[in-house]
Amino acid sequence: MQQAVVTFYDHIRWRTIRRRMRNRWLYAIFLVVIVLPMLAMAASIAVRSHMFALAGRPPKDQQIKIFLTFVSGGLATAVTFVGLLLTSHHNARERRRLQLEAVLKSLDSLPRSQVVERVCAAFPAMVLLGQQRVALRALNPAIVAESMDMATATWVIDQVLNSGKQVDPLDDRPIDSPAVNEAAVILFHHAKANRLTQCDPAEVYFPGNLFEDWNRDLPHDAKEHILLAMAYTLVQREKDWWTRKWAKLEDGLPRFPTRAWVKCAKTEFDPQISKCAAVLLKALLGILSEDGGASGAKQDARNMSKAEARPSVEMSEGLAKEVGGVLKKRKFRSLTADDVREPYRKLAIDIQRKWRAKNS
Repeated sequence: MQQAVVTFYDHIRWRTIRRRMRNRWLYAIFLVVIVLPMLAMAASIAVRSHMFALAGRPPKDQQIKIFLTFVSGGLATAVTFVGLLLTSHHNARERRRLQLEAVLKSLDSLPRSQVVERVCAAFPAMVLLGQQRVALRALNPAIVAESMDMATATWVIDQVLNSGKQVDPLDDRPIDSPAVNEAAVILFHHAKANRLTQCDPAEVYFPGNLFEDWNRDLPHDAKEHILLAMAYTLVQREKDWWTRKWAKLEDGLPRFPTRAWVKCAKTEFDPQISKCAAVLLKALLGILSEDGGASGAKQDARNMSKAEARPSVEMSEGLAKEVGGVLKKRKFRSLTADDVREPYRKLAIDIQRKWRAKNS
């Protein structure tokens, strides 16, 4: 456990270094290609000219002039390159400002009576302008008042959650952790309120970058709420809805959220988060006792215990085989529901109730 925690924090440190290097790669090139070689050449010329010698003849005026000419040329080159960097940075920001100004003008051209259309256009504009916290403050009231469709709401949340992956190389904006956590909380609450699925036509609204993938660079609290939001989205509809109406299955398992949980269990550095994903995967496989017709909370708890004791079943090719391979890992083989917090334990039992059909 201690080794896993150390690995997790090592990852956090290297992740920060990679993000900073990604945002400052032009300045790093300037330092390595121009500044350091010119400093080395200037030092070499000064040493060879005996400019810093404590004894002997002092350097001639001509040697000093040549050295100063070389240094001034290097400084002029450095200033020119820095000017190009600043100009490029300014032009990128100005281009982005003009694009967003055009968007805002087109938004203003919409009729005043089209409230939903105007709101659905205003929120993406706020996010693209970098006003993520303002958008999140107004997002929840807009959803409750039905002034915004869930597709736009989850897009806004997706942009905030994955802001660290979408930083402009010329724009040094760090990840806004409070905004990311707030976006994950909003997603969790609306998943619990059954607003992320639509009955007819069948539709699932969830951030696109997390639909069948996982972002391990998110803060811990955001990961917790996203996992819970996925589980609540799954249990809000019966199995028949997922298998017949939505019908985006692979080996009898819904691609959402199974693939995201598999990716989380395989790649997540935080051991607490990966264990929670593994417990939900075990429940989703529906490894139940032979008398699966029984019902009730006690029977579901006994079924969960048997699922934990027997993590392997006959798997077909594809997703089910991948899930089985993940659960056979040593760190998940003896995993029980008691190793995770109460919300995950209850959700695992709820998932088994809704996916009671045999998976053999």
